Amino acid sequence: MKTGLLGCVNNISQHLDKIKVWAKSFNEVCNSQVILVCINPTDMELRILQTMGIDTAAYYLESGETVNNFRLQYEIDTLKQTDWDYALITDVFDVMFQDDPFQKIIGHQITVGTEGVYHFEEPWNLDVMQKSYPNKVELVRNELILCSGVIGGEKNRLLTFLTKMDSITKKGVGGHDIRDQAAMNIKIYDDKSPFHNYNLLTPKDGWVLHCAVGGPTQFYESWGFKDKMKERYGEAEMINGVVVNGQGQIFDIVHQFNRIEQWNKELTMRYI
Repeated sequence: MKTGLLGCVNNISQHLDKIKVWAKSFNEVCNSQVILVCINPTDMELRILQTMGIDTAAYYLESGETVNNFRLQYEIDTLKQTDWDYALITDVFDVMFQDDPFQKIIGHQITVGTEGVYHFEEPWNLDVMQKSYPNKVELVRNELILCSGVIGGEKNRLLTFLTKMDSITKKGVGGHDIRDQAAMNIKIYDDKSPFHNYNLLTPKDGWVLHCAVGGPTQFYESWGFKDKMKERYGEAEMINGVVVNGQGQIFDIVHQFNRIEQWNKELTMRYI
C-alpha cells in the first residue's frame, strides 16, 4: 500500500527552515513520498528542495492572484498524478510529525481533526462563515470546528472531496481570502449523511493537535479555550520535547506549534 505527503508553499527561500521541519520530521516516522506544490519557484529553490528528498510540482500565478484561492486546485492536479493509495495533505510552515500519521487513516475514506471547540466559541472561524457564507452560519454554529490544515484519506475519495471543497471555497463572498476551512466544514456538515464517510478525530485520539486552540497560545486562557479543552479532552502538554494529549498519548501530528514560543524552539531544534 502506497502513501504520500502533499503540501503547498510559496516564498520558498524565506521558509526553508520551516520546510525542513515538515519534511524531516515526516521522514523520521514514515517511509513515504513527499511532494510539494511550489508556487512561482525559482530553479534554485526547486534544486534545494530536491536535495532535501522532496519531489516538486511547480505552478505559476499571475500577479494579483492569491495562493489561497488556487492552492486546492493545484493540490488536486498534483494528487491525480500520484500512484498513492492514501494521502495526507497538510499545511507546511507550521506542521511537524511525531509518529506515523497513516495509522489512523488507513481504512477510512476521509480523516480530519477537530480543533476541540464549537464555531460559536471561536471568533475567527465564525467571522469567516458570517462574511463569506452567511447562509451556512446556522448549519455550523453548534458544530465542532474541523481544521483544514491536516486532511487524510483514500486518494480517490480525497480527490472528490477536495474538488467539492475547492468549488465551495471559490463561491464564497467577500470578507476573507482564507475560506478553505469554512468550505470544508460546510461540505462535511451539509452532507445528507454526515460522518458516514468521515473519520472525525478529537485530541483524545492523539492524531493531531491544532495548537491555535489546543495549546497554550496567548489566547488559550483569555478566550476560554483552556477550560474547554481540559473538560472535554484533557489538556495537551509538552513532556521532554514531545507533545502529548491529556491521556499521555503522543500526537502523531502537531499543527500551529510555532504560535507557542517554547514549543516552537524545542520541537524544531533538531531539524534546523
